[in-house]
Amino acid sequence: METVLPKTSKIRIFADVELVKGNKVELKSEQSHYLVSVMRLQSGDNILVFNGKDGEFDCTLFVESKKTVIIEINEQTRKFESVPDIWLLFAPLKKDCTDFVIEKATELGIAKIVPVITKYSISDKVKTSRYQTQAIEAAEQCRRLDVPIISDAINFDKLLNGWDENR
Repeated sequence: METVLPKTSKIRIFADVELVKGNKVELKSEQSHYLVSVMRLQSGDNILVFNGKDGEFDCTLFVESKKTVIIEINEQTRKFESVPDIWLLFAPLKKDCTDFVIEKATELGIAKIVPVITKYSISDKVKTSRYQTQAIEAAEQCRRLDVPIISDAINFDKLLNGWDENR
């Protein structure tokens, strides 16, 4: 009896570039390294690319070196759909717990994530760039077409004083 293996899904990445069918775009060196050295992709392989505004596109890789990959944008596989305007305000936790909050909020479709520093916050060291990286990775994994906005940390009292009454 022949064993049938499940069809593997294509690798998916977020690229902060305009996605237009037929264009060729060079990826960032970190993304190129990931695709070539970690995922072992080669020229001619296809991946899915999204940018948070144009939808998701099937793209063909052209590997020039371990840190230089150019993608040719082929067909659009999904049109962009925005998520509801739902915000998550949370007090930062210890590193791994905050990472978990960012990941799950992204997977659930939160539009904006706001770290709030309270009187009893465990951590007052907020690394917005780290949170952004976590959100991008979660969006790539869960097939979301956008990445939530990660705000700079704000003091709880300042947040309440400037709160939009219509929100």
